[in-house]
Amino acid sequence: MRLNNLILTLVALVGAVLTVAGPLRAQTPDFAHPGRPHTLGKNPFASPDQLDQFQQVKPRLGQLPLLVILLEFSDSTHRAEKTPAYFEELVFGGHPSVNGYYQEVSYNKFSFRNAGVSGWHRSPSPAGTFFGASATSYNTVCAEAVRLAGQAGFPFRRFDANGNGEVDRDELVILVVVADHGPIGLPQLMSTRFNHNGQGVVTPDGVEVDTFAVRVEENLYSQGVLQARKGMYISYYAHELGHAALGLADLYDDNFGEDTSDFFTLMATAGTPAQPHFEPWAKIHLGWVTPRVLTTSGWQKLKAVEANPEVIVLYDPARGPNEYFILENRWPRSSVYEQGADNPDFLDRGLAVWHIVENQDNQPFDFLRGRKMIGMKWANGANSQKSFPFTSAWDGAKTATAHNWSDSSTPRTARWADGAASGFRVMNIGAAGPEMEFYVQVQAGQQSAPALLASPAGL
Repeated sequence: MRLNNLILTLVALVGAVLTVAGPLRAQTPDFAHPGRPHTLGKNPFASPDQLDQFQQVKPRLGQLPLLVILLEFSDSTHRAEKTPAYFEELVFGGHPSVNGYYQEVSYNKFSFRNAGVSGWHRSPSPAGTFFGASATSYNTVCAEAVRLAGQAGFPFRRFDANGNGEVDRDELVILVVVADHGPIGLPQLMSTRFNHNGQGVVTPDGVEVDTFAVRVEENLYSQGVLQARKGMYISYYAHELGHAALGLADLYDDNFGEDTSDFFTLMATAGTPAQPHFEPWAKIHLGWVTPRVLTTSGWQKLKAVEANPEVIVLYDPARGPNEYFILENRWPRSSVYEQGADNPDFLDRGLAVWHIVENQDNQPFDFLRGRKMIGMKWANGANSQKSFPFTSAWDGAKTATAHNWSDSSTPRTARWADGAASGFRVMNIGAAGPEMEFYVQVQAGQQSAPALLASPAGL
């Protein structure tokens, strides 16, 4: 009898444990995977900058020293109003500023520490000595900037934290601003992270530095409109530092093709009155956002991503962690930077749906057109950010974008890159706003969501 009672007790305990634990699930993958760098496989369509993007991006938290070097030439001087104090305020000041942008988009998890504004430094050589048709222009300009800043006393060696004789991008990033107020009209230089002939630029105090962002002074506007155009300058510098400091690559689509990310990430635009946040893929990999990974169907709410580190990942374990979708709520009015100086609604708003394809092997579409490894599903089928009213993101208050998103929806579907059905559906999408509500189906077979009024109170 005692044995029987003991057996019954053990059975009851096991049953209780199973009831509490519920069904076993496969472990949800870490979509940031900081310890597992990306590999692109054998796809011949991958462009070099995308190879850089997937391999270099890693969590970026805390403060990173940033040095600004101001460089002019014998025949190209800076405008009088562009003083070192002007650039200190533009880069390191309060909102709006370059550093303020990074504080906002990282939810105060990352910022630049002011390592100094050095210059203006005047090279004895004309600008034509440094600028030509080849990429070596970057190298020579940066080497000249470092030489002059070092001769003026900037202590580069102080930033060699591990004493290995090299100052890498985890120790110091350098933004070189080149004067463009002369007879030749310098090109609008973009960023580069480079190694000078396989070696870093050697500083006057004997260490190597190799991480630079380069940009011209931006003399596109007269002094009278400098303040109104401050946001455009911020977007230029913030974009270039996205390359140099974070390892991000451009996401431009020169053809404005389908499923691109134009105007929904700073890496696909620059020089606009508003500065969009980075796309959610970057925020996840930089350690700024931990996604909510859905494993069951149900009602969901998302707050504006501009002010809240909230995104949803739609992931199928059978498909693997290299291809998935990300949902985010874009509401520019929650941002200091996404509101244009002349139009607070310059950028689109609503539920943004991103398609991520991290493993390109044997995918049957052209990655060069649209750089589709990180792309948006346009709600209306095309990039409508070029004309108002915008219909690129899902907004239940707009007829053009109030439809569901599924494997059979038009004009954009929820199918995987190879055309296979994903089984995901996003339905009953509410109006764009600081918080959006919608129903997500994560398994095939359910054709409609419960009535909107059935949404659990307080969800």
